[in-house]
Amino acid sequence: MKKSVMLTLAVLVLIVAVLTLSVAVIFLINNDSITQKGVLLYANDKIGEAKDTIMHDGNIYISKDFIKDNELLDIYWDEDYNRISIFENFEYHKITYNTNMAQYNNNSYDIENILLTKDNNLYLNVDFLSSNFIPNAFIDKESNIVVICDKIKEYFITSDTILYNGTSNKDKKDKKLTENEIVYIYDYVKNQFILCKTSDGTIGYVDYNHIRPHRTILDVTYTKEKRQDSIIMTWDLQSNKITEFKPFIIPDMVDIIAPTWYELKDDDEYFTDISSDEYTKYVQSTGQ
Repeated sequence: MKKSVMLTLAVLVLIVAVLTLSVAVIFLINNDSITQKGVLLYANDKIGEAKDTIMHDGNIYISKDFIKDNELLDIYWDEDYNRISIFENFEYHKITYNTNMAQYNNNSYDIENILLTKDNNLYLNVDFLSSNFIPNAFIDKESNIVVICDKIKEYFITSDTILYNGTSNKDKKDKKLTENEIVYIYDYVKNQFILCKTSDGTIGYVDYNHIRPHRTILDVTYTKEKRQDSIIMTWDLQSNKITEFKPFIIPDMVDIIAPTWYELKDDDEYFTDISSDEYTKYVQSTGQ
């Protein structure tokens, strides 16, 4: 009887040891497959640090702290109850999860499709964020670039050039850009290369000597009746891009209106652009 009990105890100890070893091995495998290298995260003029992103199985994750600190989402993490709360447009969204699965909007997901945790920090899958909360997120997994930005500007290519995956012409070439092709520019410049997105969604860097702002307004000369010898010009101070243009009264005495739309960026021969086609059309229609 004693031998039987001892044998049973020995078997139980062996099983526990095997399970413990298995858990340890699984933990090590999962931990090794999560990396924090090689992702460029750009969000509204802020560049993420290494700690702000992780990668796992080809997916990119952004830390909860970066999301909250940069006001991308109003997000809270209740680690004790495995619950994430997101407040957006006066609506409350809840994500709950366990070891393998996550629940959102009455749907179940593999947990890696929504979130991961590493070193007691929460990271959210950028594809999930883009699909549900941050539609202005652009993701290039081949180059490991994530761009979240409202201030996107339309430019055109002045001569055939190359889109690179880094800020040097020695970096990998992503694709060819042809003359007059439209690209979308972000406010991030390094080594005369500027971050941009092509019309098909590819994100990379282009030499800013090969781009110019794309304008749909042609330069037109107007003759104003009863023009005097002197010309009266006024500045129209503009600090933010016009999202909803409204006509305004222009005094008859004013000949020229000069809106402050362009600003030289760090003496790099690159101008920020908040111009408005609707504004230009309206002013030209009045003869100014």
